[in-house]
Amino acid sequence: MRLTILGTMAFLAVACSVPASAQPGQSCEIRPRVDCAGGDLSGQALTEADLAGADLSNANLAGADLRGADFYHANLSGADLSNARLSGANLSRANLSGADLSGADLTDAQIRSADLSGANLSGADLARAELTYSGFDDATWTDGRSCAKDSVGECR
Repeated sequence: MRLTILGTMAFLAVACSVPASAQPGQSCEIRPRVDCAGGDLSGQALTEADLAGADLSNANLAGADLRGADFYHANLSGADLSNARLSGANLSRANLSGADLSGADLTDAQIRSADLSGANLSGADLARAELTYSGFDDATWTDGRSCAKDSVGECR
């Protein structure tokens, strides 16, 4: 892992396996609006990382430590966030459609107005998570049941 300080902004570059169109061994610079679609950040320690507006679609973030990270308006569609530590994270307005959040720790997470349609939340911990206006159409809820269409703010 490499931390580069530029003025008052810190950028974190981590090894990130990226799609075939990218250069082999290319790093994914952890910063707002970064494109790391399909990248492999599994098991990485990225606490309080600023990934607002980032494209992490189909990325592997399984088991990553993302406590307090900012994913506001990020694209995490199809991402593997299984067993990730997301307590206190901001996932408001994020696209989490089809994401695997099974076993993830989402305690105290802000997940307002997010799209979780088709997401897998089985075994996830949503204690004190803010879910206002988030959509759960066809999602698999924490207890394994399927959410109905038009499930907003909770699984129905």
